[in-house]
Order: sequence, then C-alpha cells, then structure tokens
Amino acid sequence: MEISSRTPEGDDNRCPICDKPVVIAPSRPPGDAPCPHCGYLLWFWNSDLDGSEEALTEREVASMLKNRRIPMEVLETIPESVARENTIIPIARGAKELCIAVPQGAFAEETKQKLEFILDCGVRVVRAKARVIHEAIERNYAAPNWHRSCGQE
Repeated sequence: MEISSRTPEGDDNRCPICDKPVVIAPSRPPGDAPCPHCGYLLWFWNSDLDGSEEALTEREVASMLKNRRIPMEVLETIPESVARENTIIPIARGAKELCIAVPQGAFAEETKQKLEFILDCGVRVVRAKARVIHEAIERNYAAPNWHRSCGQE
C-alpha cells in the first residue's frame, strides 16, 4: 500500500509501528504527519522550539490535547498514576527528548529533573491549563485498550 506524504523533504523520524525511517514535512502546529509506509500518525519536534517553553502557545497545546489522541508509545513513558499525581501528560517523544504538558504557574524544576533521570532523556515542558491536562489524562489513559496493553485487566 502506498501512503501519500506531504513532501519527500522534511524532518527525520522513525515509525514506531513499521520501524521504517521517514523524512517528511509535518504540519505546524501540532507537528504531526502520517507515516508514508503504513499511515500511522507520527509526531515530530518543532525545530523552532530550541528548548523554549514558550514556542508552543497555551492555545496550541490545548488544541493538541483536545483534538488528538496521544500515541500509546508516548503515554507509556509516564505511568497514569504519575501523570495524575503531578498533573502532567506526555504529548510527544523524540529520539532524545520527551515533551510533557504541565499546568500554568509553578512546575517544580526538581520534578523535571527527576523525570529526566528516570526516563534517561531530556524533558521539554509546555504549558496548558490544569483542567485541559486532567481531561487529556481521562481521555487518553482511559482508552479501552490502555489497561490491556499494559498487561492489566
């Protein structure tokens, strides 16, 4: 099956489903595109972020959380209990970095450092309203196949 892609140029990524490398220009925001080999929705990092929390607006993050299902391989990086306890949710994963949405206001640098240590990768923080994060946690972690995929019934 030949899945159409936006362009042959673009950002490097690897499909977690078919494990084939892809180079494609994703939409901006939110930074997604279909795998040209199998059609799976891939997430890309916005090269404009450059470590800045402010590169994605709160509105863009809210749109991502409300309108997109977070891929299972991204959700699995942070257990549901940790997401609920800290009001955080992973939204995208790159080769060396995990992007998480956290509430407006104070987010402890210590929590970010703990996550980086435990996950052995960088953590990029983007802001969203706590209510939007709670809704995303409910919608994504409560998906019908979530518990079965983690070996729980």
